[in-house]
Amino acid sequence: MVLTDKKLSILGVLAGVLLVTALIVYSGILSGGSDDFTSGSLLIQGLDPKIVSEISITQGEDSLLLHRTDAGFVVKSSQSYPAASDKVNALFITLDIRCGAKITDNKDKHKDLGVADADKSATVVKLLDKDGKTLTGVVVGGQVSRGAGAYIRVVDQDAVYASEKTVRFSTSMSDYVKTELLEIEKDDVMEVAITQKDVTCTVARDAAGAIFLKDIPAGKQAKQSEVEALFDALSSLTFDDIATDAKVAVEADTMFVCKTKAHATYIVKVSKKDDKHYVTLACGGPSEEVLKSLNVQPGDPDSKLKLNNAILMARDNAPIFNKNHSNWVYEIPSWTADKMRKSLVDLTEDIPEPISAADANLEKVTASHILIGYKGSMRSEATRTKAEAEKLATDILAQAKAPGADFAALAMKHSEGPSGKTGGSLGEFDKNTMHPNFTAGTWKLKVGGVSDLVETPFGFHIIKRTK
Repeated sequence: MVLTDKKLSILGVLAGVLLVTALIVYSGILSGGSDDFTSGSLLIQGLDPKIVSEISITQGEDSLLLHRTDAGFVVKSSQSYPAASDKVNALFITLDIRCGAKITDNKDKHKDLGVADADKSATVVKLLDKDGKTLTGVVVGGQVSRGAGAYIRVVDQDAVYASEKTVRFSTSMSDYVKTELLEIEKDDVMEVAITQKDVTCTVARDAAGAIFLKDIPAGKQAKQSEVEALFDALSSLTFDDIATDAKVAVEADTMFVCKTKAHATYIVKVSKKDDKHYVTLACGGPSEEVLKSLNVQPGDPDSKLKLNNAILMARDNAPIFNKNHSNWVYEIPSWTADKMRKSLVDLTEDIPEPISAADANLEKVTASHILIGYKGSMRSEATRTKAEAEKLATDILAQAKAPGADFAALAMKHSEGPSGKTGGSLGEFDKNTMHPNFTAGTWKLKVGGVSDLVETPFGFHIIKRTK
């Protein structure tokens, strides 16, 4: 048969049609069939948050249940502690998931994509009505191999999509509640009294605003970093969880009384059970004498008016604070509890012998150090937080200052950086070699002396002068 140009053209067109048809069929097999899917469409459409009575979030063995009450959502899985409305709203916003592509309608592919019902690595969010019936929900599986999205599907449906953006849901109670316990700034703390076994020590501010320790015993001086850490602990007091055993409140071993510039008094009772730390809270407003003394005259500075308003607000907020916190026992981070559970012994140290003029004027010294870095500190590969690094460094410092301590062994065990392998030895250096904070901490030491914690951009240092 002779193929003319016309016949060849016709065969070419037919081949093209067959190729396109094959591609369409093949694409349909991959995607699970053709439908009216549009990129950017919502995974869950027409969701009315007002009809949602419960939200269940599960990932493996971890789960969390939010339940709607007349006053708002509570974390039912954590003794019905009130959830923060802005964080619940953020959860609903996260549920507005947009799909970038449809992956499959084939249920047999669920396991490979991490969205199978029995997959423990998947996160399952279910929205339930007042009768406990599932309204809708989403299963979040593995990350898309190329892109920021995840494989997702609606519960009880087979179709799997790739989300346009990263989708994450947490089962941690702290992500749905307001974890800040005392909303006070460090500058507003005027006095802190710590009572342990009927012995009280007090930290206060002087007229210039400087923080100092009262009634220091003879021959002692304040550990200023420890003293100031008390005010830091209050202004950053947060909780991790709700105690399941309310008896820990009765077993409090430390009472922490804080007075603020607005004349509010916060009482924090601290207790410990096993390796966990707990607090209970109460608040007293300004006294009647303080309230009666409020009197702003024409020409008074704005600062006086501002303080008066703060005092009135403290009066109004005290009963609200007590209503919100009186029935709860909070579990707090151990590093925060350690800052708060301080006695006069912990806050003071022996006054060191004066450094001779010869030592102070030395051009060079020889020293060793132990360095504990944290995520974000210079040249550090550590993953711990700054607070965790400070806690670890504080524990090591106590060991380094103990009688007969082997500083080199501690450095080899704990110190980060190249000097750790040589027992922390830095050799001889002058005043211009190290960071100014490190230099100042070193030149204060006598030979054999160990510094308190010295902070630089590299982390927390413990320094020992060796020559």
